Amino acid sequence: MIDKKNYVYALRGFAIFGVIAIHTGQIAAPVMADLAKAAPIIRDFVNQGAMGVQLFYVLSAFTLFLSYHNRKDREINPDRNFLLRRFFRIAPLYYLGLVFYLFQRGLGPRYALGDAESITMANIIANVFFVHGVNPYWINSVVPGGWSITVEMTFYLMIPLLVRKIRCTSHAVSFTILSLMI
Repeated sequence: MIDKKNYVYALRGFAIFGVIAIHTGQIAAPVMADLAKAAPIIRDFVNQGAMGVQLFYVLSAFTLFLSYHNRKDREINPDRNFLLRRFFRIAPLYYLGLVFYLFQRGLGPRYALGDAESITMANIIANVFFVHGVNPYWINSVVPGGWSITVEMTFYLMIPLLVRKIRCTSHAVSFTILSLMI
């Protein structure tokens, strides 16, 4: 019998490997261009690594719902406890990254700001509250790749609601269709 937990861990490993492959390929673009001429299959494989992000999000959603369900009957305040665990798993390191990149790069102009002149206090506050993804000039302007934190934190906030509303497969299918239509 297949151990479901190890199966999910293996899929997560593939997802992480894909993310590493695509980012490495982007950084090593000149080398990848030469390699792609010699072995196009490697270029195609590296480019498919971008799907690792989507796979990782789907697997994370699956494991987060399982984790929530496993604890909800054993805790007095499962929603609060879930959100606190998620916050303290993500926020401390993100805040450290926020301070590091502000110190390293300052507040001046950069590519991710588009035509904005500098990092603003509103941008920093949006990063602190994980809503920087709502402004296209703020998404990655302070912490590179910070967009994913907005996505994660938004999803974490939605999980207690989704757990209550999606109770069976037909609810999940309906929710998916509605989400795709929106």
